[in-house]
Amino acid sequence: MDFRPLLDVERRQLLAALRGKYVFTDISTGRVWYADYHEMLAADDGKPDTLAAMHELKLWWSDPHDVHDNGARLYDTMFPIVEAAYHFRGGRAAELPGLALISGNGRADAHVAVDGAGELYVFTKSDGTLRAVTGTAPRP
Repeated sequence: MDFRPLLDVERRQLLAALRGKYVFTDISTGRVWYADYHEMLAADDGKPDTLAAMHELKLWWSDPHDVHDNGARLYDTMFPIVEAAYHFRGGRAAELPGLALISGNGRADAHVAVDGAGELYVFTKSDGTLRAVTGTAPRP
């Protein structure tokens, strides 16, 4: 997924590659996944062991505040993205606030939301940022 600041967002059509997908996060680590909605319905057979496949999403992001403009990089998780914004916005702690068993010190506190026009957003409470998802790319 690619991000750009919410203030630059224009009304767009729903991202075609994510149609029919249920996108979700691990709140503490900031990992982002999707499951196919039809597979989720098929897995609802009353058997607890039947699950839809989870597919991890990678994140393309260019830090708008890096001094040397390193360009977009591929991330496995929202954690370093949130951490960079936290420090840029004046966060004084060496690590993100919060504690979780999986992520250890610091939490990305990442969530997803869809607006009335079908646009996808990732918001992170640890840095107080709302990001619009602006594109998808095929797997490398």
